[in-house]
Amino acid sequence: MKENRNFSWMNPALAGRVLVFFSFTGLMNTYRLPRALVGRGIDSSSSATVLTQIKMAVSDKAAPYLTSTQILEATDYPYSLFAQNVSNFFSSFSINISEYTIDAFFGNIPGCIGEVSTFLLIIGGIYLMIKKIITWHIPLSMLLSFSAFAFIFGGLRNGMGLFSGDFVLQVFSGGMILGAIFMATDMVSSPVTHKGMIIYGVSIGFFAFLLRYFGSLPESVSLAILLVNIFVPTIDRYVMPKRFGEVIKEAKKKKEVKA
Repeated sequence: MKENRNFSWMNPALAGRVLVFFSFTGLMNTYRLPRALVGRGIDSSSSATVLTQIKMAVSDKAAPYLTSTQILEATDYPYSLFAQNVSNFFSSFSINISEYTIDAFFGNIPGCIGEVSTFLLIIGGIYLMIKKIITWHIPLSMLLSFSAFAFIFGGLRNGMGLFSGDFVLQVFSGGMILGAIFMATDMVSSPVTHKGMIIYGVSIGFFAFLLRYFGSLPESVSLAILLVNIFVPTIDRYVMPKRFGEVIKEAKKKKEVKA
């Protein structure tokens, strides 16, 4: 697989997903409610995702000066009994963890197949790193970049000011973890050097934040990855280490010109 790196200028799997998404938008935005949430507030066959619920509230200006978790609480978005019990357990130790964050971490939320359980995705990512199929550079830089921008600027859309964004729920929701671990690390469309991978990951995190918070769609990870895929050849060009002897060869040419 290493010989095929940078063979494709765009992630093939994501390109197909985006094509299907924009071709069948209605079907791609209809999700079934997890069994743990059925009967706790919304229809099981056409439930909105966490991100869609937040986006609708923000677009309608129905939840000013509220964080993401507070918006879900204000709109009576359901959470599982399991999440409630876990939250109550941590509350006994004066640790406040939202039920929605717990559900997002363990996958008790509606969403696309393969993206809802942060817990299982992290286990898969650790396995890939142990097997040395991927490295930490792209996933970590992407998630840290998104988290930083979401924390610093995420509250602006609700009038809360800087450094007030609720980034934890945003990281656990949608395709952020799936994209960081399994999509952005695709060998045929990602940089080849560690420095390039970090630049690549930070750039994806920035565009994912920009599109998710201030774009018209609730989800943004796929589009952010495809957008930065275009710049991978440029990133590789400027961070690729010089080949052995290349500097010496250039110095020799300069001497010949002076002579």
